[in-house]
Amino acid sequence: MDWRCGSAGRAVYDWLSKHPHIDASRSVIWSVSMGTFFGLQAAAALGDAIRGAAVSFVCHEPGLTSLMNRSAPSFKMRFMYMSGHDDEAEFDRFMEKFSLIPIADGIKCPVLIQAGEDDELSPLEFSDELAGKIRTPKKLVIYEGERHAIGGNNLSSALGENWFTMLADWCLDRIDGRPAPNERVFINSIGQAVAEPYAR
Repeated sequence: MDWRCGSAGRAVYDWLSKHPHIDASRSVIWSVSMGTFFGLQAAAALGDAIRGAAVSFVCHEPGLTSLMNRSAPSFKMRFMYMSGHDDEAEFDRFMEKFSLIPIADGIKCPVLIQAGEDDELSPLEFSDELAGKIRTPKKLVIYEGERHAIGGNNLSSALGENWFTMLADWCLDRIDGRPAPNERVFINSIGQAVAEPYAR
């Protein structure tokens, strides 16, 4: 199994492009959890063919160490099965190749990343590092006190901007051709959003 899904993303895009009711020129990617890893790979492969890539509940740690070795064992067992591995040591070596950093500067579309400050499956520092490597306009949104699945764990998501509404609005703005923001946003426990622009 090849861990890179750029070719799969291209195949899906090409298939959808042939559908008579789909305008592929107005498409965006949205992916959740493990999809935040593979969705950004697809975005890099598709270049400027898509209007944007939005990812929520992040899995951006190189090697996915926290997800595979510090969380429920069922995560690792399922991924070993899906990738055709029955030897854990061999699987661990396979996982060492999992990193978005080498392809980050190949992403040509705007990006939205929504993360919990206390994500137990992918520490925030790795999404921060990834955002710093992406050269297109990107919006990294952090919800204070939230874990992997944003919503319900802290007042930041209850009192702040709803993550799904934000996502939908961001995607619609990309489809409509509005300029993409380039900022890191922190939503605190009383719902206040503080935005800091990225230098590039």
